[in-house]
Amino acid sequence: MEGLGMPWNPPYAEPPVPPRLATYANRVAEIVKDGRPAGFMLVEPEVYVEQVGGALWWRRWTEFGWAAHVWLNLPGPGRCADATDTLIAPEDLEAELDDWDASRFTFAGQLVTLRWLGPDESARVAEAEWDNESPAQT
Repeated sequence: MEGLGMPWNPPYAEPPVPPRLATYANRVAEIVKDGRPAGFMLVEPEVYVEQVGGALWWRRWTEFGWAAHVWLNLPGPGRCADATDTLIAPEDLEAELDDWDASRFTFAGQLVTLRWLGPDESARVAEAEWDNESPAQT
C-alpha cells in the first residue's frame, strides 16, 4: 500500500526560526539572584507538534509551532550542580520572550535577573557548562 502518505512523523518542513526567538537561539544567559551569579540558562528553539490522533502508521498531528527548550545549570551552596530543562510551549512563548527582553526569568516561582552573553561567550559557556555538546544531544 505505497503512496497512502500516512505519516509516522509530523508532515512539515522546518521553517526558519521566527526573528524574535532567533535573537535567543543558542544563547546563554547568566542567572543572577539577589545580585549574585546563580547559574546559567541556554535557549534552543524547537519545533513543537502534538500527536492528536491515530496509532501505528495512521497518525494525525497539530500544526507546528515554535517552542523554546531551556536548559538550566544551577549550582548552589550546599548542594551539587543541578542541571534541568523545561519547554516553553508555543502558547506561552510570547510572554516568555517579553520577560527575556526585560532580562528576567521566573523559575520555581522566583523571579531572577538574566545577563545575556554574546555569541562567542555563549558558545564558551555552553561548552563548559554542558560538556562540549548541545544538551539536546546528550
